[in-house]
Amino acid sequence: MQNKTITSLIIISLTVMFVFNMNADISKHQKLVTHVLLSTIKSQHYNPADINDDFSKKVFKQYIERLDYGKRFFLQSDIEQLKKFEFEIDNELRQITDEFYSAANEIFYQRVNEVNEFYKEILEKPFNYDLSDSLQTDYEKLDYCNSKEELYNRWSKILQYQTAFRYLEIVDSKLKVKENDVEKEDEKISYLTNEKLYEESEVKARGKIAKRTKRVFDRIIKKTEEEKYAEYLNAVTNVFDPHTSYFPPKDKEDFDIRMTGKFEGIGASLSQEDGYTKVNSIIPGSASYRQGELKQEDIILKVAQGEEEPVDVVDMPLREVVKLIRGKKGTEVCLTVRKPDMNIVVIPIIRDEVVLEETYAKAVTIKNNGKKIGYIQLLNFYRDFSDNKARNATSDIRAAIEHMDNVDGLVLDLRNNGGGALPDAIDIAGLFIETGPIVQVREKNGRKKVYRDNDPAVYHTGPLIILINQFSASASEILAAALQDYGRAVIVGSPHTYGKGTVQVMLDLDRALRFSTGDKKLGALKVTYQKFYRANGGSTQEKGVEADVILPNVYSHLEVGEKELENALPWDTIEPANFHQLNSENQFSKAFTGSKKRLSASEQFNLIETYSREMKEKRKNSNRALNIKSIIANREKNKNESDKLDEVKTELEDAEIVIVEYYERNKADDDDKRLNDFYDDVKKDIYIQESINIITDMLK
Repeated sequence: MQNKTITSLIIISLTVMFVFNMNADISKHQKLVTHVLLSTIKSQHYNPADINDDFSKKVFKQYIERLDYGKRFFLQSDIEQLKKFEFEIDNELRQITDEFYSAANEIFYQRVNEVNEFYKEILEKPFNYDLSDSLQTDYEKLDYCNSKEELYNRWSKILQYQTAFRYLEIVDSKLKVKENDVEKEDEKISYLTNEKLYEESEVKARGKIAKRTKRVFDRIIKKTEEEKYAEYLNAVTNVFDPHTSYFPPKDKEDFDIRMTGKFEGIGASLSQEDGYTKVNSIIPGSASYRQGELKQEDIILKVAQGEEEPVDVVDMPLREVVKLIRGKKGTEVCLTVRKPDMNIVVIPIIRDEVVLEETYAKAVTIKNNGKKIGYIQLLNFYRDFSDNKARNATSDIRAAIEHMDNVDGLVLDLRNNGGGALPDAIDIAGLFIETGPIVQVREKNGRKKVYRDNDPAVYHTGPLIILINQFSASASEILAAALQDYGRAVIVGSPHTYGKGTVQVMLDLDRALRFSTGDKKLGALKVTYQKFYRANGGSTQEKGVEADVILPNVYSHLEVGEKELENALPWDTIEPANFHQLNSENQFSKAFTGSKKRLSASEQFNLIETYSREMKEKRKNSNRALNIKSIIANREKNKNESDKLDEVKTELEDAEIVIVEYYERNKADDDDKRLNDFYDDVKKDIYIQESINIITDMLK
């Protein structure tokens, strides 16, 4: 496959020579990158979109939003002026011209320079925090400003809101108020009445915001031409689908370091969205995972080295944010994070390497109401393809089941499992069925490959639950989908999994050329080239795997998953594979009926459901008060609601829980602690408890 891909890329080079006599406004190098990029996508993408007027309109929208995602620079008149290009970008891409790119950048940087002058004037005098004014933080609900005066007022509100939060941080520091201090709100408000202390802190807060804003403008103004053009090309590639991306040479180097290098840090996968750094996933066994507070969907606002002054990372390029977060093992990084419920917390993390033992499957048996039920936690599908003797997810799951000694039912927990080795997803599914197709993979030419389980051995025949959430993705979805299709397992948890049903490959664009470009490299392209399908023919893309029994969680009503990404490839179907579905309707109906009754009577699950709905409403209500007392009250309200949720735990009171030691371990102190922590988590996890209750119903 790889050799065929490289061959097709070399063929592309035959046409490259003809692009250089075209429009001379962009460099020959940029023309070359554009041509090779588009030719590669056309030949390699699973389902390349037609480059037509509809495509042009989407690129126009994407690029304008990339330049000015918060509608903080362009005026409405600027957008109207650029509208003439809305349906011309497809023609420009075919001809390798840049009228739209050049015009948009010229206007944008003119506005940047204008705002760069007047924001300093805004921050020279104190803000009035007694007014009942507000700031709209959802740019999709905003119109572009009609005049420079409107733009000035918008920036006044933005800077006032930022200054208010910086002021409150200074007050926190001076009062040394702990997060759990019930007098926090009253103390802060009384602090406002002390004119001298208020003025001193307010001046300091404005000064800090002025420095932060200067850094933002410096970063924008100092962008290189390569960085600017890469942003434009990614506005183009992301119209094909959100995972098809262009990496200029410097970003490609950073990607290679992340994928193959061994560096010490916090172990979180990050992305950038509208100027904010978002946590996509936490690597099992990493420093973040062990610390426990940083979660998916968190927004990182600031980064501090230990007790040093935090650096604001809003609007900072992701490469620079990662550099701040990385560091030597044993050093501390403090992240100021905005949670999905809008609560802002500071999370200290000691940098460390990933502890591999933490990623391995863990298991317990639980004796409850006369039944013995197994529980296995699988955080990822691990396998070292370079070492056949190394531990892998399949052998560990098989060994754990064998050491459980004939359990009546089994819970396999795939929550927060972002995937991993495809062979293990296939083989683990095979532990619970005799033989048959597990997943189908389709390429752009329609060629289909069916991956099967050919081992007739079945390691557990009793009731089986797969526990999922919105962050179960890729290989997790393949395993859950297969066992759901066969009628072999009840899928329990979030309404659906993530919905990542595509495969990407990284292609080096320099390999497309028969001639050297010297020091000027072309970069790389990450392109979607395959799609996963279930045994029943349905895709796991976009929809994910839908739960049979839905248990509320804090993200249930938030927009999380592949389907929320712009230009995500759609769900579709192909011909089903030939497989035999098991008849488990009677068991499954018992699972649905009993769980529904318990959920309606559960104080804990009802609290989670209410909290999730309230979070959704908070996100919809994106107007933020500028009155300082309202800001303090809202922060305290969010904090109190979050604290209530932390208390939603239960104990498996009468259950006998035994850790299954299915492999030889070192018996080191940290190993014992790891298993003890796992044991405590199992005892207090209401999702595990409800899964056990469901299996008990199925056994009746």
